[in-house]
Formats: sequence, structure tokens, C-alpha cells
Amino acid sequence: MRLPIQIQVYGYRQTEDKIEYLLLKRIPEKGGNWQACTGGLEDGETLQACALRELAEETTITEVQSLYGPYHIFQFTEKGFYEAILKEENVNISEVEDGVTITEFVWGAKITSDEKIDLTKNIYPEHDEYKWCSYEEAIDLLYWENGKVALKILHETLSKNL
Repeated sequence: MRLPIQIQVYGYRQTEDKIEYLLLKRIPEKGGNWQACTGGLEDGETLQACALRELAEETTITEVQSLYGPYHIFQFTEKGFYEAILKEENVNISEVEDGVTITEFVWGAKITSDEKIDLTKNIYPEHDEYKWCSYEEAIDLLYWENGKVALKILHETLSKNL
């Protein structure tokens, strides 16, 4: 069963004078919004392994120079996300009618500038576009406030080393 724990991974690439962040655009059926790579922790999996797996599954990026985190943690309540999973596990939906509290751990993944991305390889199609963005553009594109806060923290940390 999928656990109520998620990861969020901000891929980034850095040169001497700039940092670019990788954003993924969700397919219309999943909201059509821009976000970082996200995914759920599987039973028995470490947070670090989950971050690397999700990045590879969603983008085909397998070469990560360094993984930073989790550098930020937040929680939110999701009312419909786990409904199908809970039904499969024979959990009474009325027991969680107020929603499930999900804890999300945020990571930064330094990626080489020539790493190829192929969104079509994901067996669970989630995204139809990707974009390398400046910090300002990424903040404008991100939909979720928690994602903006997480990116701000990462950017402030990375900018100290420019």
C-alpha cells in the first residue's frame, strides 16, 4: 500500500553565475499545473531511494551529481487522493472522511547540464512538458504555495555558493 508520505524533488543545474530549476507540467487530467517532481514512498523504501526513483521514473534522469535533503518538510490534508487505494485495502472510507494527512519531504537534486529528459518513458503518464527555469520564472509558474516555499529555501541555500 502506498504510504501517506511523499517526496518532492527539485532538479537543478548550476553554472558559475546562475541556477536553473526543472519544472514538470502535469497532464490536463491531473490539473495541468507546473510543479517539481513528486511521488509517494513505497513500503520499505528509504526517502532518499524514493527521491531518486521518482526522478528517474518521471524524467529518465538517473545521473545525479548530489542529492540535498530532505531540506524542508510540510504536511497537507488530501481528501480524495487515497480513496481508491483505501478501497482496495478494504479500509472503511468513512474512517478517513476528513482526509488523510500527508507528510512531504523536499529534496534538491543537482543534475548535469547535458542530462537528457524523456517524459514519454513514464509508465504512469503524469507530465506532458518540462522546462528549465530561472528562480523567478519557476516561482511564477509553480501552482502550490508549499512548492514555492520549498523552492525559495533551496534557492537561498544554493545562491550562497554563487
